[in-house]
Amino acid sequence: MKKKKTKRHADTWRVIQVPIWHCDVLIYFGSFDGFIKRLEELGVGYEAVESVRNDRPEKTAMASTFRIKYGGGSQAIYAPKKPSSHTLVHELYHVAYGILDAKGILKDDEEAFAYLLEHLFKEATK
Repeated sequence: MKKKKTKRHADTWRVIQVPIWHCDVLIYFGSFDGFIKRLEELGVGYEAVESVRNDRPEKTAMASTFRIKYGGGSQAIYAPKKPSSHTLVHELYHVAYGILDAKGILKDDEEAFAYLLEHLFKEATK
């Protein structure tokens, strides 16, 4: 029986700008080592990179969200491959929650949360 080859897709990433909250969100699909390298290239501080490195997701995890200090914001999503839409929304929920929680307005404005989640999903799926 012939062994089936698995094709490795190139790592993909994008930075979503969230100007109203003065932060950015890194979304990265690919190897975990590539994710770490991208964080370093973007100028994320040593402590934040080491925290992410030490919190490496389980091999079975479809995606993970990390709070970091990047570009005035604090969020990054990592997935070994492009996740399904429902997994992406799940992770973007964590991101939106983290951003608004850090700004201290999470409990005050449900509409702000809805608009932020909408913006993140629109930009992530372009």
